[in-house]
Amino acid sequence: MQDAGYSFQQVLEEARHQLARHYLNNSLLELNETAYLLGYEDSNSFVRAFRMWEGTPPAHWRGAQREKVLPDGRPARAAVTS
Repeated sequence: MQDAGYSFQQVLEEARHQLARHYLNNSLLELNETAYLLGYEDSNSFVRAFRMWEGTPPAHWRGAQREKVLPDGRPARAAVTS
């Protein structure tokens, strides 16, 4: 990792960020459950991290994702595979 220019912390944060987006977009997990799965001590820590990554709290991000619709009328979240 270090040879590639990445620290363990950077890799961990990127993995948490991607998994957080996936969990919020593709599940009915509560925020505290998502925080637990991502290894955060509490949901407040997760909310702070998510706000840093996305510029908005996870609950608002999730709501915005659910409102998106593709041109063919399908919900955008149904088209997400990763």
